[in-house]
Amino acid sequence: MLVGGFLLLHVLVWWLLPALLQHNLPLDVIEQLAWGREWQIAYFKHPPLPAWILESIAVVFARWAPAMYLAGPLASALALMAVWRLGCNLLGPRRALLAMLAQDCVLYFTFFTPEFNHNVVLLPLWAAIGLAGYRAIFNNGSWVLLGVLMALGMLGKYTTALLLVSLLGLAVLHPGLRKLWATRGPYISIGVALLLLLPHLLGLWQIDFAPLFFPFARAPAAAHWYDHVFYPLLFAAAQFGGIAPALLAMALLGWRRDGEALFDSQPNPLAPAVRAYLWTITWGPAVLAVTASLILGLHLKDMWGSPMWCFIGLFAMAEAVGPITTGGLQRFAIAWGTILVVVAAAFAVQQTIGSSLMRKPTRGQFPGRELAAAVEQRWHAVAGRAPLAIVAGDVWLAGNIAFYGEERPSVFIDADPAKSPWITPGVLARYGAVFIWQAPSGPPPWLDSLGAVRREAPIELPYVRPRGHAPARFEWAVLLPEG
Repeated sequence: MLVGGFLLLHVLVWWLLPALLQHNLPLDVIEQLAWGREWQIAYFKHPPLPAWILESIAVVFARWAPAMYLAGPLASALALMAVWRLGCNLLGPRRALLAMLAQDCVLYFTFFTPEFNHNVVLLPLWAAIGLAGYRAIFNNGSWVLLGVLMALGMLGKYTTALLLVSLLGLAVLHPGLRKLWATRGPYISIGVALLLLLPHLLGLWQIDFAPLFFPFARAPAAAHWYDHVFYPLLFAAAQFGGIAPALLAMALLGWRRDGEALFDSQPNPLAPAVRAYLWTITWGPAVLAVTASLILGLHLKDMWGSPMWCFIGLFAMAEAVGPITTGGLQRFAIAWGTILVVVAAAFAVQQTIGSSLMRKPTRGQFPGRELAAAVEQRWHAVAGRAPLAIVAGDVWLAGNIAFYGEERPSVFIDADPAKSPWITPGVLARYGAVFIWQAPSGPPPWLDSLGAVRREAPIELPYVRPRGHAPARFEWAVLLPEG
């Protein structure tokens, strides 16, 4: 009951905060909706699971924008539930609850969850893989379920490979776990995962496995020898910043003063193989990421570490927190409540007066629905009753028009058929399209390659809660449909 009540509160807080404070959906959510409308088995940039999830929510809730904000908090709540259940197996329910509460102090589980994307979708999947792997290895759990979760993790983001490689290394190198290879279990998991991933692998083959190379474009290689050291240190420092609040809460929990009453005695130590498993799922992926950055000189994005810390609360509880006193419990409660309030307040400040502090409007102030209404109105003024079926431009502008528009057009991302294979020259000629870009940048380079497009008068719209920012100015053009 206590766990369920806390998770419900978690979801409500991190659903209502963005739903009430943001006028417009975040960039990654808009991007997933632009992809998800087309139900592809593979996309040019990332695997498809987050796009499918958000499109499903859009269909069920008739594109009610606040419903889109539910995906992230639900994902982190499911992850916390899996952490608690794994903790019950490892540490008992009391310590599992405290570890789960500390886990909620990790910034990736709160501040960043409203923008549902490939990092957020991995939170419940990594936590579930950790739980299912433990049960399969140590408690005769389902290897089939583990295989299903492995496949879903890869469909969420290919970063899941870091967790799977870590588990594979443990099963190969640990003397007590090597015997697993004499059973059918690991082969069942691998076979199920590969079978479920087969359609996606075929889709990747058709687009030359482009998404596998996308992270290397986002993480440029080192320009100097010292970048091989500097980049890993930057990534590691950012990860420490994300988990530091949780570590602080756990440190206060384990701090004991003389004379304080005992709340919970020293737990029994974990079995060696179980301890190795916990160390592996906690640190293995991060160590692999930092090693890759060190060797290849890659500047990894901070947010790529989001799912890597699903088990840091359990790890700290098992390895650092001994007997717990009532005083330690009180200090933990004060720190935990303070951290969560401060994080929620920081999010509220960012979404209200943050644009004034940064001197530029936030994505949440963008007039997306107003832009969609204006474009549709002007499209019909020049194209008559023909529906607006295609909108071309960068995924932010075109995606906003596609989601908020009454006619839900397809998005022709950057007018690039490689990024939007659902738009062919024949489809474009038949239905026509709107092409849009935002001033002060000039016409995009792809505009002249699209034939007889007709430039229209610019559209100016104020940001919602403008806070002194000039209105947004949009340039656009149309390609009228044939006939």
